[in-house]
Order: sequence, then structure tokens, then C-alpha cells
Amino acid sequence: MANNLRSTILKGFAAANRIHQKYNLLRIDSAGSTYLDVFDLIQREGILLCFSPLDKLHGAYIPSDNGREGILINSQHPVHLQRFTAAHELGHHTLGHKPSLDINMLGRAPLPSDKYEGIGSDPEQEKEADSFASAFLMPKWLIFKHLQNIDENINFLKNDINLYQMSLRLGVSYSSFCWGLLVLEIFSFHEAEKFANIKVKDIKKKIVSEEILKLNPWANVWILNEKLPGVEMLGDKNDLFVFELKEIPSTGYIWDYSHFTDYGLRLLSDEIVEQENEIFGSEIKRHIVFTNDYLMINTLPLHEKRPWNDDIASSLALNFSLKGRGKGFYNKV
Repeated sequence: MANNLRSTILKGFAAANRIHQKYNLLRIDSAGSTYLDVFDLIQREGILLCFSPLDKLHGAYIPSDNGREGILINSQHPVHLQRFTAAHELGHHTLGHKPSLDINMLGRAPLPSDKYEGIGSDPEQEKEADSFASAFLMPKWLIFKHLQNIDENINFLKNDINLYQMSLRLGVSYSSFCWGLLVLEIFSFHEAEKFANIKVKDIKKKIVSEEILKLNPWANVWILNEKLPGVEMLGDKNDLFVFELKEIPSTGYIWDYSHFTDYGLRLLSDEIVEQENEIFGSEIKRHIVFTNDYLMINTLPLHEKRPWNDDIASSLALNFSLKGRGKGFYNKV
């Protein structure tokens, strides 16, 4: 059984690697992206991609002998689940599988304990497609690139908040990321199970207050600081953005976010959460929370400066890619 599972995983990994090389995706970081655009890849493969309400169905792969192949994705699902479903269906295509209607993909990974539900689904075929999806969306080289960019190693991921933040930046669900790290042999089974059993809502409560979280319990909660900059955030309407910013008020330099409202960002809270001591000139940490009332794709600067002049002490560039969940026929121009 173990050898068969390993063979299945390797088959899916090899197919994902071929796609990475075919489209030169190993150079994705040079374009400033932090995640692999599976929807675009499906279109580039000549497959018709459509998002539609599908009730309990997560997605479907519809091959064709003499016409255009198709992939259906549930338009009612959050974007991170849509991306895993799309990668799974792309796996069916790449691996030459039979038609597949896939019902449940929450937290899926190619493991023996998974339940593979589908109409006419072949469990071995489903495991191969899950293996492909994991390897395509969260390849080891991309995870290590993220860690390298923030000057961290694997130990950084052995923390539930950091794990959650990394999953957001890769554009995958938290549970899929936990199990994916097991398949990549980065986590042990004990580690993957321990973190996967932590509820995302409990992680979010460590980052923002319950009062703020009640505004949208399903919101992605992004932490933005020097360690975790805002490099291409793949989000949805009403996400939460938590800025952890250091200041020394006595210098006159403060973070200026007055222009954010022009881009549909709304301030929810701004408070001092940490101060080294009461001594004049000591450093403080501000905890500023925004939400987005609209979808948008834009780069916003955030400057630490003196209000009375344009002297800037430091800056952050925030790349918002708040496209929301897919709807209708996909067509990237």
C-alpha cells in the first residue's frame, strides 16, 4: 500500500513538474508574483474554464475526443478552494484521466485516509490529481523562495500563524498547505496532523479581535509587516489587513495611510499594542486594521514620514490583487 501511494504521489509530482517547466514557471519570482496562476494555465492549455453554482459539487473535468475540453469550478466557493479544485481538474487533464465529478476537496492531500467522493470517480485517479494539485500550487522550490525572501528557514513554518500567512501568500487553503508539507516531506505526519487540526477561525482570533472578526468570519486575515510584506495579496472583498508597524513618535515620523480610503480601504482600528518602556523616545508598535469594501488590483505605497514635510523615513509597497472568486467564463486578456 505504501509503495503504491508513493508511486501515485510521484506520478502527480512529475506531471506538475512538466507543466512548471513547459511554461517556465520556475522563474515566477522574477515577475514579482508569489503564487502560481492555475486559472491562466488552464486557459493556456486550451481548456475552457467556467465558474458556475454547482451545489455540492466542487468541480468537474470534461475531456473531449474531438472538441475543446472543459473544467467546471463552483463559483460559490472561496478563491483558495477554487484554485485547489482547478489544479486538481488540471491534473486530470495532464494525466489523461477519465471524466471526473469531484464532490469534496476540503483539506485534501494524496493520503490513504482520505475519502474520495465523486460520481464514477476512480480513487487512484483522484489521488494522482490531488498529488498534482499539491505539487503544482505549492512546489517545494516556491515555498523555499518565500522563506528565502523573508530570511527564514523551515522552522518559521512550525507556528500556526506563520503557516496560515504562508498559505495565503501561496493562494492555498490552510489545511491543504499543512498536509501538502507532509507530502513534500517538510513536515512529519505528527506535525501535519497537529497543525491541520487547528481551526483557522482560532488562528484568526490570535491576530484580530473577535469584534472585528464578526464583521466577516470568512475573511482572509493578512498580517503586513517588515517580515511579511504585502507582495501580491490574492484576496477577496471584505478581507482584513493587519499592519504591524514600528514607530518612534518622538522623532515626528508616523505612518501615513490617509490615501487608503481613495482605494476602497476602510479603517477598522488603530491602536498601540506594544511599547518597549515609558522612556521618552522609545519604540512603539502600532496595530492598524483595514478592510476592503471593493475588489481591486493596485499597488499602494505606505510611507513613514513627518506630517509637516515630505521627508520619508521608510516605505512599504502593498500589491493588492483582490480579484475575488471566479464567476462565469474565464478569459484573461
